Amino acid sequence: MKQPTQSAIAEARRRVDQRVAALGERLTKKGNAKSQPETIAWAASVMYKRPEMIAKFIDDLETQRQKLDTFNRCLLCELAAIALERGELPPKPLCEYLAEHLRQFIKWRNQSGGSLIFRNGEIAHLLLDLEKRGIPLFPNRAGRRPGQTYGCDIVVEAFKRAGLSMSSATVERVCSFWSRVLVRT
Repeated sequence: MKQPTQSAIAEARRRVDQRVAALGERLTKKGNAKSQPETIAWAASVMYKRPEMIAKFIDDLETQRQKLDTFNRCLLCELAAIALERGELPPKPLCEYLAEHLRQFIKWRNQSGGSLIFRNGEIAHLLLDLEKRGIPLFPNRAGRRPGQTYGCDIVVEAFKRAGLSMSSATVERVCSFWSRVLVRT
């Protein structure tokens, strides 16, 4: 693979810096825990407008194509909360009480801390983007080539400039896991 030009590397750096800076604290466990209730509320509101999505989601949970993890439990609670708020089941006062109770459960559950799934997914996305631009992601086993810019270094530098802790080893572990999950096009 030929080495990318300096302008391609600069553009890639700028895009990675911009994305990491925009996401900021959401890439940490603490930030994920803070933003997860809004993410769940948004996802449920989108799903509620399309009943076929809810049917597929429930079917996926029942057939175990999706795991009933914390996020999916909270998503079910939020979907129930939306239905209750709309008065589609019990009387309205009870609906509001139950909806608030379910949301309090989501907030309580996430006080124990978030996860790094979102951060790791973003790292994988950034690495795929860098790979598409022709930037090698990691040095090969023989070691680093002099003057070569690697995607893992661009990502680590972007995290550091955003004030977030990150190491090349972490980026490599994330890439190793996500490369089994993501499909390259």
